[in-house]
Amino acid sequence: MFAACAEHTLLRIDSRNPCTSMKTTSFVTATLLLSSFASAQILASDNFSYTGQLNANGWGSHSGTGFFVNANGSVATLQHGSGSREDVNLPFTALTATDVVFASFTMNVPSGNPVNPDAEGTYFVHFKDTGSAFRGRVGVLSPAAGGDFRLAVHADSANLGAGTAWPVELSFDTNYTVVFSWDAATGTSQLWLNPFNATAPSISHTGTVTGTLISQFALRQSNDHTGSVLIDDVVVGRSFNDAFCASPNSIPQLDTPDCSVATFSVTGSPLAGNQVNVTLTGASVPAIVLSTLNVDLPLLPLLACDCVLVPSPDITAFVSTLTLTVPATLPPSTRVFIQGGDLTSLPGAASPCDPGIGLFFGLTDAFCIVTG
Repeated sequence: MFAACAEHTLLRIDSRNPCTSMKTTSFVTATLLLSSFASAQILASDNFSYTGQLNANGWGSHSGTGFFVNANGSVATLQHGSGSREDVNLPFTALTATDVVFASFTMNVPSGNPVNPDAEGTYFVHFKDTGSAFRGRVGVLSPAAGGDFRLAVHADSANLGAGTAWPVELSFDTNYTVVFSWDAATGTSQLWLNPFNATAPSISHTGTVTGTLISQFALRQSNDHTGSVLIDDVVVGRSFNDAFCASPNSIPQLDTPDCSVATFSVTGSPLAGNQVNVTLTGASVPAIVLSTLNVDLPLLPLLACDCVLVPSPDITAFVSTLTLTVPATLPPSTRVFIQGGDLTSLPGAASPCDPGIGLFFGLTDAFCIVTG
């Protein structure tokens, strides 16, 4: 599976010691954030871990026949093309005429797709009611400045070209985490691309319709062009955080600045009682740090960067490979953040926390898992 969540945490350690070694130390930080399962308002989710038609796995068909939406055990494939093609919806308890609904998913457009979408673009994800009221349509537009395609959102119309497009063009064969919302009270949709939290850059579009009772998340296959889109880790919730890093059966990679050649990978099952394997490469002295303390302490006013402090580590292990056993005693929906970084006395060119002196910390990779 591929990423479905994004988070941004950054630690900056400053040292003015003139005898500081010039070598680089890379490490991984895993933080257990004990969140209440009862407080989360996850309305629906699917990580497509099954094989077969979505309409046999909790989704309903609301349009089209003959070409069904299928999952391959890892992702769902939307195959655009001529003829009748199925559109499906994931239902949940209907919201009110003043609610805001959020959803996150990961998308990947394989090379060569989309093929010549018209000026209105092609939407393939949206919210809907029990009928045909589509809200918060998200899809692709043709490139305009050298990229492979553009991502756009329209609050209530199929014409994405009349909506709002992400200012940076995107690339084929790349995983993108998308979070989007629709506000029934204002008729406004908001969209984030690879966000680190709700304050990350976003775009928005306000339509002409309000008050729709949203009760479904929908995937659409278009017949106005040929191409495919891979979808993974769909989560629908009542808030940004509910739809953010919420899939209990995947290990999504988070959006972080890359300030080092050191990288690490995370595999395994995040379900309580199972094991997660962490492997770091390209590092001289990696370390694993576990902490049960919340690390949400912004240092922006002091350090002129978006940073958090990681206090009181419980366990530190100087190893390059570590198998973590997720404690069976952790309650469902416990969020576990794992991040890798590069600590060096040489400033990283891409580091947002690089004042030009002392030690600098830049993230290489980060991951989020949620116990089931």
